[in-house]
Amino acid sequence: GMGSDLDIMEYRDGRFERILWGPPGGGIITKIELVGDIDACPCGIRLYGIGSESIPVGMRDWYEYAWDEAAGEFVLVDQGTEEWDMEWW
Repeated sequence: GMGSDLDIMEYRDGRFERILWGPPGGGIITKIELVGDIDACPCGIRLYGIGSESIPVGMRDWYEYAWDEAAGEFVLVDQGTEEWDMEWW
């Protein structure tokens, strides 16, 4: 089958640590965008993807992550579904 997995890593204290786990359920990532105050570091991240069996053709899921200082990683804060014109397909 076709799919993708996205994990964002950061090098800390002599080893790599995952700071963002890819979207729930996998799928194909169609777009990654920075959201919120992009002059602040780190800002939020929104991932867009397709591949979920519950999403009809012409739609895609999105997942928004924000930095959680206490956890030291990005955490999922919002998600939804939107129409998609399949611009890169």
